[in-house]
Amino acid sequence: MIRCPVCGAENEAGSRFCYNCGAVLNEPEPAQPAEAAPPPAPAPAATVGAAPPGGGAAPPPVPPPTPPEWRMAPLPAEETPHRRRTWLWIVLGIVAACVLICVVVSVWGATLGKGDIEHLGTWVAKQATKAVKTPTPTGR
Repeated sequence: MIRCPVCGAENEAGSRFCYNCGAVLNEPEPAQPAEAAPPPAPAPAATVGAAPPGGGAAPPPVPPPTPPEWRMAPLPAEETPHRRRTWLWIVLGIVAACVLICVVVSVWGATLGKGDIEHLGTWVAKQATKAVKTPTPTGR
């Protein structure tokens, strides 16, 4: 593990950049031999289509050396997606059902149930007058 010098986050070995802040990570340099051999002298550039000395087909050109591969540090684990607020949908459903019931009762009372409501009012009034006894003028 490599510790980032900027933010202190732990990164995997071999990472070149910090996964947290993107800073360049300093890896320990591999040990170099004490005496480095001088680079070989460049070969003379061959002209395109020229036959090599000694005849035969020309060898394919050598591609330039590529830099060593690098990889990004792994991303941190993703957070779980938020659950939908089911309680909100339940409350909205209850409110919608109450509104629907009120509308249905109002429409029924204004049209088909108009006579039933009047009969109910009459029945309630009769029951109330039965409970209250009115005195008779003769006192009986």
